Amino acid sequence: MVGLQVWNLKIKEVKMKKIFIALGNIPKDKLLHSFYGALIYIALSLYSNDVALAAVVVIAALKEYRDSKGYGNAELKDFLATILIPVLLYAKYIFLDRGFI
Repeated sequence: MVGLQVWNLKIKEVKMKKIFIALGNIPKDKLLHSFYGALIYIALSLYSNDVALAAVVVIAALKEYRDSKGYGNAELKDFLATILIPVLLYAKYIFLDRGFI
C-alpha cells in the first residue's frame, strides 16, 4: 500500500513538472496581456462584473486595432490572452456567485 502511494506521488510530481515547464514557455507578452486584462477586470468588477468584462473586451480589441495600424504587432492571441482571465472570472461570477447552478 505504501509503495502505491509513493508511485502515485511520483506521477503527480511528473505532471506538475510538465505543467510548470508549459507555463514557463508562455511568452512574456502574453503574460502581460493576461495580467493587465485581469487587473482591469478586477478593478472594474468592484463596480459591476458586466461592465468590467465589456470594458476589458473593448480595451483589448482597441489595443489590437491600434497595433494593426502600425503601432505594434496585432495578434489574435494577444486579444485572447487579454480576455482569458476576465472571461473565467466572469464565468465564476455567473455560475457560482449568482447561483446560476
